[in-house]
Amino acid sequence: EYDLDLFQIVAVSHFNMGAMENKGLNIFNSKFVLADTNTATDTDLHRVESIVAHEYFHNWTGNRVTCRDWFQLTLKEGLTVFRDQCFSADMHDEGVQRADDVSLLRAAQFPEDRSPTAHPIRPESYREINNFYTATVYEKGAEVIRMMAAYLGRDGFRKGMDLYFKRHDGTAVTCDDFVAALADSNDIDLSGFARWYAQAGTPQLSVTRVADDAAAITLDFAQHIPETAAKTPCDPVPIPVRLGFLDATGQPVATSLTSGGVLADEHVILMDGAQHRQAFYNSSVMDSNAVLTPSLLRNFSAPVVLEDDLSTTERLHIMAQDTDRFNRWDAAQTLAADAIIAAATGGDRLDADAAALSGAYGKILNEDGLLDAFKASMFALPGISVLESWLKPADPVALYHARRRLQAALGHGLADNIAACLEDSSRQELQASSGGRALLNALLMLGVAASSTQAEDVAAAQVHDKNMTLSQGAVMALNNSLSSARDVGLSVFHDRWQDNALVMEKWFQMESMSVVGGTVDRLKALMQHPSFDPNNPNKLRAVLGAFMSGNPVHFYAEDGSGFDFIADCLIDIDGRNPQISARMVLPLTRMSAYDDRRKAQMIAALQRVNRAKPSNDLAEIVEKALAANS
Repeated sequence: EYDLDLFQIVAVSHFNMGAMENKGLNIFNSKFVLADTNTATDTDLHRVESIVAHEYFHNWTGNRVTCRDWFQLTLKEGLTVFRDQCFSADMHDEGVQRADDVSLLRAAQFPEDRSPTAHPIRPESYREINNFYTATVYEKGAEVIRMMAAYLGRDGFRKGMDLYFKRHDGTAVTCDDFVAALADSNDIDLSGFARWYAQAGTPQLSVTRVADDAAAITLDFAQHIPETAAKTPCDPVPIPVRLGFLDATGQPVATSLTSGGVLADEHVILMDGAQHRQAFYNSSVMDSNAVLTPSLLRNFSAPVVLEDDLSTTERLHIMAQDTDRFNRWDAAQTLAADAIIAAATGGDRLDADAAALSGAYGKILNEDGLLDAFKASMFALPGISVLESWLKPADPVALYHARRRLQAALGHGLADNIAACLEDSSRQELQASSGGRALLNALLMLGVAASSTQAEDVAAAQVHDKNMTLSQGAVMALNNSLSSARDVGLSVFHDRWQDNALVMEKWFQMESMSVVGGTVDRLKALMQHPSFDPNNPNKLRAVLGAFMSGNPVHFYAEDGSGFDFIADCLIDIDGRNPQISARMVLPLTRMSAYDDRRKAQMIAALQRVNRAKPSNDLAEIVEKALAANS
């Protein structure tokens, strides 16, 4: 419980952060607290709920027990992110929440580990403390807490938290104190997890089957920590691998870790060395020569990049039938990524890949036991920042076009399913719930990508809906379409909401993210719009941040004009708001992922920023990037 009689909040429109947990007076960015169904989407409302919970939970993990020094920032932030993730999973759908958590981790934190600004969740030094508020400290920090919580079990973790508060209420402590409370309360050695606090980099975990063991299913595990710009050690870390096996019908098959041992549907293998071999036994299954499919890293039990030897057929099997919903979602992500990468690199298998995926998606749409929210999450294709990690060098423009082609192919493959859902009666039923609205928008996106006249007509009409989820979802579906409905939709949305500052941020964002209309010249015009405020961080993120993260065709334009434009904007912003300029420069610093031409353009843009004598915040990031690529 909160320990004050009055819990006060203030909403601030010009605020760099999402919120801040000051004792007795929480400060919120107005975007993350002022919301209703007319002006905010269902996703926005969930985000508001999560952020309010996060700041409230900070009263214990951050205020009553706080950090001894800035180096311990993940002590409160990683732990409180984990707490708000658990809260959101309880409030909504656990499978969808886990997919959202991992999507953010892969899109924001994994690229950070590969970048010039890589650092452990507990860094050893800093130049500007504002630059400490990173996806690594927050999101990876939460994953490290999650690993220990899963390893200890629900009751064991609760015992550890109780001891942590009993020992340290009213004091300022360290990450080591937290881990010690978990270990002491359970009489267990957790010292190996200290390496997660001290080392940067995303572990690469490979799991392969050993073919020559007829008496058991034997898996070989190996881990590798890549070198990072942080130059921290690359020692093996403890990785809890949660796994099970599926039969041909998708049912779990019980196995034991020793011959004749206790059978269980699922095991957690704690891998704490560079290599490990583990056998799994079930004599009746082995005697029948049944083919079992490994379901690996269930619920994403560790923040690693997994490499395995599963076939496309096995992934489709997991996608369609696994009892672990995260792994169903993740199998779809891997299959979609494979298809996009093949298409982006000149392969000719897109039609076959899309047909296989469409078949699996069709079964999911017709599965009565799944919530609409989970069905919708299955259709979210991997983002460009995630796909880039699969290619060296990466071509974000080619990846965008390949991704769009897959959307169109899926729209054609699922045409009958989409048409049925867009019929009046089905559509009205879907519009009545948040999960249904999410699914409707996902199918609308595929239908418009496939140039379905029905989908375009539904989207054009849905733009006028009073529910923001439906209205914005329709504009988003049209946003990269060459149809005239796109311009009409954006115009209708603008005219309806031009007097609402928060909703206009959505319009700015959609305009900036459009590969059809979001050119540099269009962004310059947007920044002269009466509703744009160059001193408002939300407006800057809505135009420039959305452009860099969501418009690869123009940000990564072949002539380098996107980089030059952003460099000019950063120089201008830095004089007013160094925190924002330092955060916004990050996409420009990740040039090692690209070819020599694009890399040279990004370096030139950063050099121009550096010559402008930037603030300490911005200079730290720019100088690290230039030094790493000198």
